[in-house]
Amino acid sequence: MIHGSDLGRRIPLDREVTRLGRDPQCECVVPGEEVSREHCVITSQAGVMRVRDLESRHGTHVNEQPIQPGIESVLRSGDLVRVGRAIFKYLEGDDVEALYREEIYRVTITDALTGTYSRRYLLDFLEREMERCLRHHRPLALAMINVDHFKSINDAHGHLAGDRVLRELAGVLGAQARREGCLSRCGGEEFASVLPETDRDDTLFFAERVRASVQCHDFCVDGERIPVTVSVGIAVLELGMTLPGELIEAAARNLYLAKDAGRNSVVG
Repeated sequence: MIHGSDLGRRIPLDREVTRLGRDPQCECVVPGEEVSREHCVITSQAGVMRVRDLESRHGTHVNEQPIQPGIESVLRSGDLVRVGRAIFKYLEGDDVEALYREEIYRVTITDALTGTYSRRYLLDFLEREMERCLRHHRPLALAMINVDHFKSINDAHGHLAGDRVLRELAGVLGAQARREGCLSRCGGEEFASVLPETDRDDTLFFAERVRASVQCHDFCVDGERIPVTVSVGIAVLELGMTLPGELIEAAARNLYLAKDAGRNSVVG
């Protein structure tokens, strides 16, 4: 499991049939209101793994593509299987244990839902960049990005739709992110973008471009357009700042001001 309540949990597929669902009798119990009692089944035949949806309410997805109930989909190493809000990665090979360890490390530095870096990686990246920029007197900036009224999206369209919005939003933000920077999901509906070698004016320009790109993007779930906007707070590295938390806190204060200013705005 690379996303969900049991992050990092390993489920060996060492039997002919492995059922996934909320029912405690399932070989792989997956909690969550979006998960059916018997959601899907993975079968092993002659060394080939196949997944089949059991007419679940929200469907089973392989690599974000829904599979039709009753139709078996062959699994290949690296495939992602989504059951409700949980995401599993299928691994096979001569040394599954080594692949598993590599995957666990990848999980610690990336957010499985959006593909951006994790908060843990953000803190490590900021620590290194702050030390470098302070030593060489170089500029460094941070933009905190938060989805406006995200709870209302979940309430109106469901958490699965909210997850799809976050994944699509990560793509929009990634298209604007600097190659030498770091785009991270800090938790929930909040993201952070680190901008090395960037002063305040250029960071404000970047943040405004991000805000406008999100507002203009068509977020669609099941054919229905969902309006999405973000608020952005920025901060630049100043003398006296030595810890990543200090730069994050400064950006977060401006983010709150952007929220107070009516949202869909930039403050820095």
